[in-house]
Amino acid sequence: MMLNNLVSINKSIEKDKAGDVSSDIGASFGLGFLKLFKGDAKVGIEAKGSLSNKVIETLEVKTTKSIILSEVFDKSSNINASSG
Repeated sequence: MMLNNLVSINKSIEKDKAGDVSSDIGASFGLGFLKLFKGDAKVGIEAKGSLSNKVIETLEVKTTKSIILSEVFDKSSNINASSG
């Protein structure tokens, strides 16, 4: 007797990793009026990443006589025979 009408056929797990790294380096130099030398420097690093897991399961739905009969019993009404 089948108790459940879902049958698992296939199950797979997909893993995905993604990443991105960027960097900036900048410098500026100049000659000021009262200052002889003026300079600036900056450095920036940015890193991003993501990780994802996906589970895919293939199911097959079976329709059997016991399932159909169970639905008929649930939807039917009782008939009482009265003697008279």
